Amino acid sequence: MRMSALTLPGILCLLLWAVRAESQKNTNMNIPIVTSEFEKFDFSDYEKRKDGKSPLLPDGTYIQYERESQRYFMIIQLKDSYFMVLKRFFANGNIEMKGVMINSGEARIGIWYTYNADGKLISQENMDQSFRFSFEKLFDLLKKEGIKLTMGHFNGGFHTRIDKAVDKDGPRWVVQWLKDTSVMPNIIEDLTIDGRSGKILKREKVKYFNN
Repeated sequence: MRMSALTLPGILCLLLWAVRAESQKNTNMNIPIVTSEFEKFDFSDYEKRKDGKSPLLPDGTYIQYERESQRYFMIIQLKDSYFMVLKRFFANGNIEMKGVMINSGEARIGIWYTYNADGKLISQENMDQSFRFSFEKLFDLLKKEGIKLTMGHFNGGFHTRIDKAVDKDGPRWVVQWLKDTSVMPNIIEDLTIDGRSGKILKREKVKYFNN
């Protein structure tokens, strides 16, 4: 009896390939993974790296700690990523909040988790819910516009900034980029982009003195 070309193992292999392909498509941008798992602040690592000491890991990952009042903050930036992880901890070391942000600006993406002082997960907020025009689509648009983004950690200078806004007018991406350095003052362009359709709603030029 001749067997079908698509046997059960063959079908399973195709399904596995499809899953891997989809996973690869979603991770091309090297987005850090943040889960709802409870975490404790690493005080020993904080003492070693506080005040900007030894911020780089062997693989190029940048770690920054900050302390404000009764809170500790931890920022993790991958070398080859446009994104960073922000974690905030209570004074007792229990995680208070964590999630992923775009490196330059304050745009939060994905699921952000919030906990009480005892470490109990109290909320999960999807920061992309209102944005049908996703950050992947936004990055494609910026590429077409000739707008460059910076990977990893950076110091000084002007870097393209990406923020979000959600109000009665709906979701919007707000982008600032250095459009023209051939004149002084330089020219920064502010773009306002509809978070649902991707339509550029406004372009505004601003003078910038690059010192």
